[in-house]
Amino acid sequence: MHEGMRLKVTCVAAPPGSGKTTLIREWALTVPTRWPVCWLTLDERDNEPRRLFSSIAHALHPVAPGIGAALETVACDPHETNAVLVNCISCVAQPFSLVLDGAEVLRSSDSARALDLLIRTMPATMHLIIASAARPPMELARLRAEGEVVEIGLDELKFDVEAVRLYASKVLGVEVHPEAARRLVAAIDGWIAGLVLVSPALASCQGDEDVDAVVRQVNGQHRRIREYMVAAVLDKLPTPHRDLLVRTSILPELNPEVCQAVLDDPNAGKLLFEVADANLFTAPSDEQGRTFANHPCLVDALQVSLAEQCSPDEIADLHRRASIWYRSKDDARRTVHHALLAGDFEAAAATADEFLCRFAYSNDEAIRQCGRLLPMEVLMRHPRLAMEFVVVCLADGRFDHASDVLATLDASQAETDQVTSKDGFALDICALKDAASCTKERSLARVGQSRETLNDKNSHSRYQFLIEYYLTLATFARDESAIPVDTLTARALEYHDAGDVNAYLYWQALIAYLYEASGHLRRAADAYQEALDYVQSQHLNQHPLYPVLTIGLSGILCQWGHCDEADRLLGKVQYRYLSEEPGRLCWLHSTRSYLILVRNAVAQGRLDEARDLLVLAEERGRRALLSIGLIEEVEETGVLLWIAAGDEDQLVTWGRRRLARERIVGSSDVLSQGVLTARAELLTGDPASAIRRLTRLINGPSGGPLFVGTWMLRARCLRAVAHWQMGDRAAAVTETRAALVAAQDQNQARLFLEVHPAMIQVLREVRHSLERPASNRDPFMEVPRQEFLDHVMAAFDEFPGGPVRRSVHPSGGASVIDLGIESLTQRELEVLRLLVAGASSRRVAVSLSISPNTVKTHHRNIYQKLGVHDRDSAVIRASALELV
Repeated sequence: MHEGMRLKVTCVAAPPGSGKTTLIREWALTVPTRWPVCWLTLDERDNEPRRLFSSIAHALHPVAPGIGAALETVACDPHETNAVLVNCISCVAQPFSLVLDGAEVLRSSDSARALDLLIRTMPATMHLIIASAARPPMELARLRAEGEVVEIGLDELKFDVEAVRLYASKVLGVEVHPEAARRLVAAIDGWIAGLVLVSPALASCQGDEDVDAVVRQVNGQHRRIREYMVAAVLDKLPTPHRDLLVRTSILPELNPEVCQAVLDDPNAGKLLFEVADANLFTAPSDEQGRTFANHPCLVDALQVSLAEQCSPDEIADLHRRASIWYRSKDDARRTVHHALLAGDFEAAAATADEFLCRFAYSNDEAIRQCGRLLPMEVLMRHPRLAMEFVVVCLADGRFDHASDVLATLDASQAETDQVTSKDGFALDICALKDAASCTKERSLARVGQSRETLNDKNSHSRYQFLIEYYLTLATFARDESAIPVDTLTARALEYHDAGDVNAYLYWQALIAYLYEASGHLRRAADAYQEALDYVQSQHLNQHPLYPVLTIGLSGILCQWGHCDEADRLLGKVQYRYLSEEPGRLCWLHSTRSYLILVRNAVAQGRLDEARDLLVLAEERGRRALLSIGLIEEVEETGVLLWIAAGDEDQLVTWGRRRLARERIVGSSDVLSQGVLTARAELLTGDPASAIRRLTRLINGPSGGPLFVGTWMLRARCLRAVAHWQMGDRAAAVTETRAALVAAQDQNQARLFLEVHPAMIQVLREVRHSLERPASNRDPFMEVPRQEFLDHVMAAFDEFPGGPVRRSVHPSGGASVIDLGIESLTQRELEVLRLLVAGASSRRVAVSLSISPNTVKTHHRNIYQKLGVHDRDSAVIRASALELV
């Protein structure tokens, strides 16, 4: 708004309820008193040019008192009236602004020409602000070309997540967690009035569950929002325009051609452009301005009106016409979608079968719709489509659903225990059925039988790789046998050389996953990156494995401490997991992504944000209902957060609950569960029991969980801490040395930070032992590299839960603790010295090789410990205490 004061016109064009008038009024309060702001709210009578000029003259009376009388002597000619108006304005020496609010009422061409005439001839001292809920009634193209207009639209006025949370907190007194705020912003598309309309419901919420319940109900069918849409949009449109919006509400996007086809009306295209001109809730979605999209709240309100005004047969007919039009455009997904909603199941199945080669994997949603909406008897008449639906179900983790469909498909085929099909299709059905039920022996037998029947032209060969893929995954999850990764790598190369994109990506993802699970992080990172490079080179960002690969690589970067890069990668795929019903494997990947975000937030000292993210991770972990080690990983991340926050009471309380739960359900030898229980025993003061449990797990864990390598390292570190608490320093040092040696090649430094607060004491003893003469060491014990040990110990100073040390002044002065102040860590002292020297935050970050966010965290910690609130006070306080 302030930038526009230098130009002729500021145009604020946005739908009703977007905050246009509020924005201008708030801006007017910030304008200097020497810059008057005149205000005119237009109405229908201003569509006549002379009336418009007269209204403007009266609005300008505070800056040009005689302008109204001058206009009364002029004839009705707009040009003459405008000339007199401009001459009077030119006599005003001081600059000023005129606000024309409600410009959408100027629908006549005469009033639009009069406004253009005024804009072309008005003097430089005048600045015009136009607020409109429809397309502005003047020629913007010329003003844009001359650089004389600032345009503000809905995108600039939208509320984002932080604005929604701030509004709820400050205005309603309700805390809205980030995920609920994101869903709310998506539901109302940042529309301010939508937030205000649901405010009464939000204000009555008592907790996160109440907030989630309210947010789930926010859409255009919400009573208050729908009433607003009807009054502010639909009731103001002529009947033909309103009917067009209602009947085309079944379409995701509107263009003249599809509107003509669906409504069977040659004038529908012209009506569409008129609707877009009169209603900014229907806005262009392409650069050419020929494709439009309705606001999501308007779409929901229109669909309610459609159900009220049209019979089911009429709605089905609209879908049938849409399906025919999309088929003519070779759009398989939308063709199938509308055919299903039209009730033409056979046409939907036939279309899906015909286009299957094109949208399998890249448009899985069309297959999901077919499998979900088609009657079973229709699906069984198209076995290839049924098999593709099974594949999608398996990819989503819906194994029970896949088994049900396969059982029906199996029954519809010939004898399934014999080779009855020359191409092995019947055996593919059986093998997939057994893979879905994880029956290893039978599935392998089926795979062998089916391979014998395959030939080079077999169209079902891709089911073979899927059968092998799911069997390998199931085998590893149950630790039934070792998986030779080299063999899998060779298999992946075969698929790559054969040009089978899907098989190669699935196999490469499995290889990376197995490397990561075994603790070989560098190999896993290389495998993830290789697959992602292939995805980018082949432009496969919509492939279902793209987010899986991205999350996998982000998890490794998180373990290596590259938090910013991990956050950046996760930002690319988080949007994939906002659906309410995405499938169990989708919840698994979503949980993993949130756990990574939690660990990154903890590492950067953003503990409040980490708590909010952990709540979301716990919710998704419960919905996943699978993955050995996933729920334990969520619990372990919660423990990490409490360690970082220094919340000893919470840690002890958790430990007691964990042990009580174990007494109820019985002891488990699963590594992840055992490590958590041992941690609980340490926290509740029973290190001897922890040592016995950890020794049993380390010597022979059964039931191999996911991420065996990481959990095994945690077990070794916890056993070292337990020995330390028992007073056996030699055993603690030996155990920690072994853990450091195992971790150094994979750069798993962060794991030592997250194990236990006492680990820093053990690491100091390890460093001390390495400083002894070589003759005093055990010659058969492998020792960790000094640079890796230094890296781990330095990382403790960066970690929010790092050690608190007694900081003594070099001259022998009193320590900070002696003066009644919490001590500063060594790294905080380094930051403080640079602050005293006048270094900026960026300079501190460069000097200490840490991130700017970490510098900010140190600043907060230093201010808190010194009892000050800014840099200058910290410098004075530090000097008084002789800390620098």
